[in-house]
Amino acid sequence: MKHQELNRVAWVLYWGYWVLTILAAIPLTSWLGVLGYLGLVIVAFMKMSDATQTIYESHFRNYVLVAIVGIIGSLLAVASFFVNIIVALVLIFAVLVWSAYRIVKGMLRLNSERAYDA
Repeated sequence: MKHQELNRVAWVLYWGYWVLTILAAIPLTSWLGVLGYLGLVIVAFMKMSDATQTIYESHFRNYVLVAIVGIIGSLLAVASFFVNIIVALVLIFAVLVWSAYRIVKGMLRLNSERAYDA
């Protein structure tokens, strides 16, 4: 796969994750974030083999990690919402901040044409 195509896919995934992270942080739309994460993680898995031995490989691994943590965090927040709303809000905020950090860091590295891990 060409460098330009991987770069385009990487940017689309980062912007998709950014939008879905915000949706996942809103209690009534968190299910949209979770479903969207599942879709994006499938795309990331499909493109990961094309990105082997390139700077994009670490970015695709980052997408998968952000999606897994986002899905688990959102599901835990929804489950804890019925037990203690404060715990649920703290969990949502923690996942939001962590995801936003990983996404922004990845976007900055991608913009500099560097691997995520570099």
